[in-house]
Parts: sequence; C-alpha cells; structure tokens
Amino acid sequence: SKELIETASKLGPVGGIFNLAAVLHDSMFEIMSLEVFEKVLAPKQLATKYLDELSTELCPQLKQFVVFSSLTSGIGKGGQTNYGMANSVMERIIEERQSHGLPAKAIQWGAIGDVGLLADFQLSHMGKDIGGTLPQAISSCLEKLDPLLTDDASIVSSMVVADKQASDMRKGNIIDLILKIMGIRDRKSISMDSTLTQLGI
Repeated sequence: SKELIETASKLGPVGGIFNLAAVLHDSMFEIMSLEVFEKVLAPKQLATKYLDELSTELCPQLKQFVVFSSLTSGIGKGGQTNYGMANSVMERIIEERQSHGLPAKAIQWGAIGDVGLLADFQLSHMGKDIGGTLPQAISSCLEKLDPLLTDDASIVSSMVVADKQASDMRKGNIIDLILKIMGIRDRKSISMDSTLTQLGI
C-alpha cells in the first residue's frame, strides 16, 4: 500500500482512495477456521486500516476515502459472520475518520447481479431475492454512485427491496419469511426441528 501511494504521489497529489476489495468464503461460525475468518477479514479490515494510516500521513490533499461495504454488515446473513464483521469493522474506521474531519465514506451495497461476486449465481437464479433484496444492476449502481458519494452521511446504502416479502407478511406466512431472511431457499433442505444455532443464528 505504501509503495503504491508513494508511486502515485510522484505523478501528482492523491485525491481519492477507494477500497473495493472483497473475499467471500461462507461457513457456519461454529465450524469456521481462523484461516477462513482472517482470509475474508484482511482485504476489508486490514487494508482499510493501513490505507487510513498511510493516507493520513502521505496524502494531505485527499478529497475522497471510500470503502465498498455490504448490507450484510447491518442485517447479517447465514454463513457470513466473517464477511459481516469485515464490513462492519471497515465502517467503524470510516466513522472514526469522519470524527477527525477526514474524508470518509462507506457505501453498503445490496446484491449486485450482473458483475462481481454474485454474477455466476444470478445467471441460474434470476429474479430471486437475496435476504429481502433483489439483485441490483451495475448500471443502477453507477447511476446511484454520485449521489451516494456527495451525501453528508458517512455510511450510505443502495439496494433494490423485494416487494414479495411485504406480500408474504400480509399473508401471514411467517415461516417462509424467516427462511427467506436467513437465506434458506428450500424449506426441505433443513429439519424444522433444527435449533437456532444449527441454522446459523
């Protein structure tokens, strides 16, 4: 990171730093290895920490310090304790930066359907909601980016909410609603006698 910033500084003042890194490795927490936990944490938590420290020292003209987070940070998702924490720690660094008057912005994205981590999954699950949201097209993300970057809040979000969830709630189908929130797509894939721990809560 330091070499990259120093090299960039030779070309001109560094005006913006964006951390868009992400690693997914889903695993239930009770069987998750330390190696898997750290593998997911590092590109978000460690990289943001180092970029924060280095930019404060080496980038006096910095105007933008932006990290891409996830709705998982706030609402969680089964098997993604590591990913949720990685995003949450990043957001705490952003809040700390803002409290010191430094450029700071975290953007929580919902599922992005046509590029990135979920692209292959979406090809076979088009139109299905993920944790109460629908996949957002990259064109929509780009359209929303400028308003998100210029918003006064340090943590902002963009998602496409699935209307089906509200409809299920009105019908009183609470079990299907809970399974949907937990990311369980097939009721037959779990035992209805499972404990909450076994389900990842």
